[in-house]
Amino acid sequence: MEKSAIHRLIGGVKRYLHLQRDFVMLTLAEKLTVLLTVLLAGGIVLLLAALVLIFGSLAVSAQLAEWTGSVAAGHCIVAAFYLVLGIVVWLNRKRWIANPIAGFLATLLLEDLDGKSKDEKD
Repeated sequence: MEKSAIHRLIGGVKRYLHLQRDFVMLTLAEKLTVLLTVLLAGGIVLLLAALVLIFGSLAVSAQLAEWTGSVAAGHCIVAAFYLVLGIVVWLNRKRWIANPIAGFLATLLLEDLDGKSKDEKD
């Protein structure tokens, strides 16, 4: 009779481990879906923003060329603006880029299925 109880216990443990593995796989699939959705949407927005930036830059450059009388001067002014903007972004890259991405990933990976983080459960 003890062998029967041990076999049932072993069977129950195997089933539990199988269910835990399935749960982890489903949770991983859900989190990957959210991550890929954010990446795809961000990529589309980035592409559209780049197009707006390019055409806006051309318009500003053309207007500056009219005001300065030189196409080269208009392009150089726009290029200088982007150089300064690039330097500002580079100097603030941790605050503006790295920290928000790390926060998003931490929230995504530490959030449970019910929407609460692991810290909120305790």
